[in-house]
Amino acid sequence: MLFSIMSGVISLKDIHKVESIGGITVVYYFCTTAVATVIGLSIAHFFRRFFPVLETSSLTYEAPASSSPMDVIALVAGVDRIFDMGRATLNITGDASCAIIVSNFLRKKK
Repeated sequence: MLFSIMSGVISLKDIHKVESIGGITVVYYFCTTAVATVIGLSIAHFFRRFFPVLETSSLTYEAPASSSPMDVIALVAGVDRIFDMGRATLNITGDASCAIIVSNFLRKKK
C-alpha cells in the first residue's frame, strides 16, 4: 500500500492535491475495514448456531513423536509459499481497487 500511495503522490503535478488524496485514502481505508469487520462478525454470528459448543474441561492432549527439524522446515516452507502468493494477490487487488476509486473520485471532482 505504501508504494501505491508513493507512486500516486509522485505522479501528481500539483502538490496541494496530496492533502485531499491522502485524507480520502485514509477515510476509504477505515471505511472498508469497518465494513469488512461488520460483515465478518455478522457471518460468524449467523453461523455459530450450526457449530456445537465444546466443553474444554475434559479435553486432553498427548504430544506426537517428535519429527526432525528438516521435516518441519520443509512443511513450513511449502505451505508458507502458497499463503504468501495469496496475500500478495489480495494486497495487489486491494491497492489497484483503491487507486481506481480515488482516480475516479478525483476525475469527477474536476
